[in-house]
Amino acid sequence: MNDVIEIRFKKSNIIFSIVLCILGLALLIFFLFHSYLPIKIICVIRIIFILIILAERILQLKKSITGEVALKLSKEGLINFTIAKTVSIPWNEITGFQTGLYRTDSILIKVDNPGQYKTTTLKNCASLIAYLNDVFSSKPYLLWIDIDMLNIRKADLLAILQKRKLHSS
Repeated sequence: MNDVIEIRFKKSNIIFSIVLCILGLALLIFFLFHSYLPIKIICVIRIIFILIILAERILQLKKSITGEVALKLSKEGLINFTIAKTVSIPWNEITGFQTGLYRTDSILIKVDNPGQYKTTTLKNCASLIAYLNDVFSSKPYLLWIDIDMLNIRKADLLAILQKRKLHSS
């Protein structure tokens, strides 16, 4: 088995997501200026969510352009670069992988102590994105693999992750 497996970002998916975010923002800003107060409040909340997603996608695009990998699997564990704040998780802390949550293609990394992966300090833009995601989710942001932005199919990645986890035990 290879010592290190590196999985790259799929730049076209990132760019498509950025375009959708910009179109969504344009539509919401239009409604913001041409609607009544209840709709304006909803628009502001949605604009905040889209800005968080857009910031994350821009960080992913920046990583992709500079040639950084999205996910690195080694004998020691996995390093997840798909999220705004990079996280390294040793195999001995990983108990499994879960999909099908929240109607997304993301993969949740299940660990013994998920609380240690909650973002509690704000140091930069990446930690702000992680903190805001933790506020709105019951699962720690740092434990998600954003499969939509990877250059691999979900089933193939799950198979590789399970194999690596099995061989690390």
